[in-house]
Amino acid sequence: MPFLPTPLANISSLGEQEIEKEKRVFVARNLKMGNIEVIGFDLDHTLAIYNLQTFDELCYSIAKQKLVTEKGFPKAILELSYNPNFLIRGLIVDTQTGNILKANQYGYVSEAFHGQKRLKRIVRKQTYSNVTVSFAEKRFESVDTLFALPEISLYAQIVDYFEETAKKTNLDYAKLYKDIRETVDLSHKDGSIKEQVIQNLDKYFIFDPKLALTLEKFRKAGKKLFILTNSEWFYTDAVMNHLLQNKKEEFTHWTEYFNLVFCYSKKPKFFTHGTSLEKVEHKNEKIKPNKIFKGGNAEELEKLIKQNGDKILYFGDHTYGDIMRSKRDLGWRTAMIIYELEHEVSVSRKIETKQREMLEVREQNNKLIEEATSLNQKINHLSSIKENDYRKMEEEDLIEIDKRIGEHLNEFQLKEQEVTQTLVQIRKLEAEIESVYNLNWGLLFKCGNFNSRFGDQVKDFACIYTSRVSNLLAYENGKYFRSPMELMPHEI
Repeated sequence: MPFLPTPLANISSLGEQEIEKEKRVFVARNLKMGNIEVIGFDLDHTLAIYNLQTFDELCYSIAKQKLVTEKGFPKAILELSYNPNFLIRGLIVDTQTGNILKANQYGYVSEAFHGQKRLKRIVRKQTYSNVTVSFAEKRFESVDTLFALPEISLYAQIVDYFEETAKKTNLDYAKLYKDIRETVDLSHKDGSIKEQVIQNLDKYFIFDPKLALTLEKFRKAGKKLFILTNSEWFYTDAVMNHLLQNKKEEFTHWTEYFNLVFCYSKKPKFFTHGTSLEKVEHKNEKIKPNKIFKGGNAEELEKLIKQNGDKILYFGDHTYGDIMRSKRDLGWRTAMIIYELEHEVSVSRKIETKQREMLEVREQNNKLIEEATSLNQKINHLSSIKENDYRKMEEEDLIEIDKRIGEHLNEFQLKEQEVTQTLVQIRKLEAEIESVYNLNWGLLFKCGNFNSRFGDQVKDFACIYTSRVSNLLAYENGKYFRSPMELMPHEI
């Protein structure tokens, strides 16, 4: 397949407001691109944008088949069909109960499903009111990558199948999760998924014509580039060959965009002690020597690339496996790719009017509560006067106090009725707004008024985040990404 980096002429950096919001880069921590010497990339869901509809269906289908052939599950599960809209990233599996949870930044469980059925609020509170989600406990498993969505969907469906169709009692939810997890791992390791993907790359990937332009722009700015992926070389080669294709003229090989390619890296272990470093054996004469490796660790990569720490910016899609470890253990700067961001921002723009209505109703509700509280204080004050000073007061004074208390009580009751009406309106608006994002789980980054656990992780570990690598094309090479001022409640 021939290659050519598309000329960069006529591509000028745009002002932030000229870039459609879905394609902007968002900043959690100040980042000066002019200080970055090296830029690294994960492959899957970072450089390579999967067509989730076709790829997830493939993973789901293969996992079902292997559960039957490898784990002895009943053939009836082969009739199950994948529901792509059931889950979002950032959820938690409680393997002790078979529940799937959404938690906020403090570990409070705001939503829960057992299998595919939403737990009633009272059941959720009884189960999790005294439980703070912590991954120090083995019962909780994080759903932090897009790769996990098909298997967790399958997990929920099989919980329902065993309990409702097979009428099985005392189901071992932890073993069920382990069986599915092992089966999905096997599907990736034995090539069942990758072989089918490679045979039809157009079907399973979204081609981004701006990716090659973006990589070339980085190189023109003097940046060294590397790939760091857990995928094997044969898969990385096939996928990148497809993604950087250009049929006009020949340009050696796709690896010319990169200084180093590290495959089968076994992240996150790579960022600490890693494994032994080996050169990848291949017969492609177009690839320059000493460029393709497998295994290794971060220290060896830094020696080969001749940079370390905050001179390196790494793009990845996995909060734990890519972003947190590279930041905490190595001091690399981090950029998180969140493909779902395009949908979330697009939806937000479409429902701005409804969101403004929500804010207005909340303000009205807060005002009504303050007024009701003030009336209640007046009632308590008058009752206190009557109780403490009745010996000093005439009968008509006491009657007058009762009259005033009665008037305040009537006002208080009317005010409380208005409070109830606004709360009902808020609940309705909340449901309408959240269902536009995802009918079951709402927004990816929020849990009510708080950040979701996923949103909090992005804020804490990513310096910048965006929906795809090529969004950087619209920004100047030396761009200073500035984070918004963080306000204390009293400053708002």
